[in-house]
Amino acid sequence: MIEKKIIDYLENKISYEEFVLNFNEEMFQYFEEKYIYMKNQAYLGFINRVGGFKNYYNNLLKVGDIFYRKAEMYWLIYYCMNCENIIENNKYMSLYEKVLGSVPEYLLSEETSIIFEKMFEEMPSNLSKTRLKKIVKEKCKELFYLDGEKKSRPYWVQDSEWPVRDGKPLKFIKQKRSGEKMDYYFITTDEKEIVITQYY
Repeated sequence: MIEKKIIDYLENKISYEEFVLNFNEEMFQYFEEKYIYMKNQAYLGFINRVGGFKNYYNNLLKVGDIFYRKAEMYWLIYYCMNCENIIENNKYMSLYEKVLGSVPEYLLSEETSIIFEKMFEEMPSNLSKTRLKKIVKEKCKELFYLDGEKKSRPYWVQDSEWPVRDGKPLKFIKQKRSGEKMDYYFITTDEKEIVITQYY
């Protein structure tokens, strides 16, 4: 049952979200026993240096860049399984590379990631990097409102937390520092103010 779930994930029959949601102690035990036989010795050495499979898995879930997180999770599971009979199909890596080369980091949040995933899914797969970057830039201008003549953008203290409501990014208005915290002000389509607070 465990192996079927893992193979379904590696073959993209179940999503990253479903795989992580159903990851339990039994699966941790399974991988703790399995990862030490990983054929990719460089990767095995890296996981051992951070304290083993469970530590690396849990640390990976804390990574702010969800596109990197999804791509790296696939490699982690793929290499642990020594998948000789499964053709690697890390769609998350492909998406991460596209995002990395075309989307400004300050726009990337857990909430906006859904918007960008859909955006890339709807684009032709054979676009050149230059063409892809140009299209994404135009789409970002349409989707993300930056207030003022200088089109000021949020300078996040930590990872981006750009909020989304009803499938649309909120309008960024301003940011204001007060001691050890920074407040980021957004407004909804019905003019309600949303404040995101981050700490130094």
